[in-house]
Formats: sequence, C-alpha cells, structure tokens
Amino acid sequence: MERVMAPMSPCVESASLKETRRSSDAIVTIPMYASKHDPGARVALWRFRGNATAVEWSRHLADMDTVATWSAETPRACVLIDVRDFTPTATQRSDLAAHSEQPGYQPIIAFVSTGGLLRGVLRAIGWMQGSRRYETEFFADAPSALVWLESKSQRSLPRLRKLHSHTDEVGVGTRRV
Repeated sequence: MERVMAPMSPCVESASLKETRRSSDAIVTIPMYASKHDPGARVALWRFRGNATAVEWSRHLADMDTVATWSAETPRACVLIDVRDFTPTATQRSDLAAHSEQPGYQPIIAFVSTGGLLRGVLRAIGWMQGSRRYETEFFADAPSALVWLESKSQRSLPRLRKLHSHTDEVGVGTRRV
C-alpha cells in the first residue's frame, strides 16, 4: 500500500491524522481536524471532517486559546470554521462555552456547513448561550462566509482567502488516490 502525506503550507498549522487502510489502495492521509493561523493577519481557518478524537479536540481547544491571545487587538481576529460532518458532544459543547468565554476571545466567526440541519443546531446553540463578546454567522459555502467576514471586519482578508484555497487543495479526511 502506498501512503502519500498531504503537503504542508508555510503558515502555522496543526493537524491530527486518521487513516483508513485498504489492502490494495493507495491512501492519502490527511487530517480530520486541521487548522491554519496567521497571527500577523489575525486570521484562522479551522476544519472538521467527522467527529473529533480526544487528541483532535485538545488541539482545537488549544487553537481557540491561541486566537484568544491576539483576537482582542485591532483589527479583530477573523475565523472561518468549516464543520462538515461534525457534531459536538455535550462535553465538547461545554468545552467550547468555557474556551469562548475566556478573556481576549473576541473574534468574528463564520461557520460553514453544507448541512442545513447542522447550521440550525449551531445557530440554536448560539441562541442558548445568550450574549457573547464575539460575532458569529452561519453559511452554506465558504465564499459567502468570507464576504461576510470582510464586511463585518471592514477589511480585506486575502490571507484567509489564501489559507482557505490551499486547504481546499489538500482537503480534510482520508481518501483513496
């Protein structure tokens, strides 16, 4: 079996890997959770494909902590979260609430999910949380999310667009070649 690792870009990245083995297929091993940050541009991209393992979830919470260290500065941080096929557990929702309430966590967040049901669940969770120090919106596609982030932040986000386009080339999840 041939294994091919996904290429890494020069920005700050974290990823944990899952792999499916098939006897005669070449497998590209790419992350089920991946993140890319550019602290200088104050942008982050977080992607989930499937439910997170404990290691992946810890990495995501650390990424939230990282954004909290620079998101209160001007301009505010912009985060694009692609959550296809991911539904947080009750414990994970509690973790999200705790980490999103920490000092400095004030980004503008756009969630992307192709599933209308998941967008509805995420929106309902947001309503239950009540007022927050950060803004969120939910989208069916990344281009709409990026336009909204640029509008809310009142700035162009070429670095986030580039991070997103490079992640699209690699993808997230495991696939056969």
